[in-house]
Amino acid sequence: MADRFQYGFIGCGNMVSAIIQGMISSQFCPSSQIGVSSRTQSRIQALSKDTDIVAVQSNQELAQKSSIIIVGVKPAQYPTVLHEITSSLHSDTLIVSITPSFTLAQLQHMIDHKCHVLRAMPNTPLAVGCGMTAICAPDDVPAEIRQKVVDLFSSCGRVEVIPETLMDVVPAASGSSPAFFFIIAEAMADAVVMQGMPRQQAYSFVAQTMLGSAKMILESGKHPGQLKDEVCSPGGSTIAGIAKLEEMGLRGTIISGMNATWEKIKEMGKKTE
Repeated sequence: MADRFQYGFIGCGNMVSAIIQGMISSQFCPSSQIGVSSRTQSRIQALSKDTDIVAVQSNQELAQKSSIIIVGVKPAQYPTVLHEITSSLHSDTLIVSITPSFTLAQLQHMIDHKCHVLRAMPNTPLAVGCGMTAICAPDDVPAEIRQKVVDLFSSCGRVEVIPETLMDVVPAASGSSPAFFFIIAEAMADAVVMQGMPRQQAYSFVAQTMLGSAKMILESGKHPGQLKDEVCSPGGSTIAGIAKLEEMGLRGTIISGMNATWEKIKEMGKKTE
């Protein structure tokens, strides 16, 4: 169908906005080929004004007109939303779920196996082209269809295709962890402000250093521990700071926070079964 959107989004929350902003910033897709439906009209109007995407009146209309549908509503709304669009789906439609709460089998059941379904777990840094997305797909999904989703998320970050058994781990590794990095950055900036640096300048120093450190991990191939050791001179200020962080239990605290995220994901999954 020539009049179908390449990509249709149901929901207009922070994650959907981040994905759309990343797609448009990278010039991956014309805004005229992106449709969005949402029950929160104020958010969709604001996004439409900023990006020139097309606001669609209903979920059913969006499903009828979209080749690839990304469902970005809250987990509790998934059964209702998928049920209401099932009759509007085409056999060649592709549905992408971005919630950790439902398995591929559960999602297929919700749409009566009308079309292919994939799962993706992105994060909000997609908005600035530095996202991290995990994707999993059933074995019967053709490679060219899976590649369309890989291409979408690759346009605004890195992508890993993983088995579904690992999808519950992804929210802790990348989905929720931007919030962890933000609070670490804020704390580091607070410390620098205490020493007299203006706050915005402190954020610039800390954020750029976090960005550069991440780039070194990704591009150097070195173990993070080795990179840490290369900064720590014998008897120097850095190792003194590291020792204090270890004394205060930073490593264990971070692991506990990651595990709490993982446990919550498992709990949410049980509630939706």
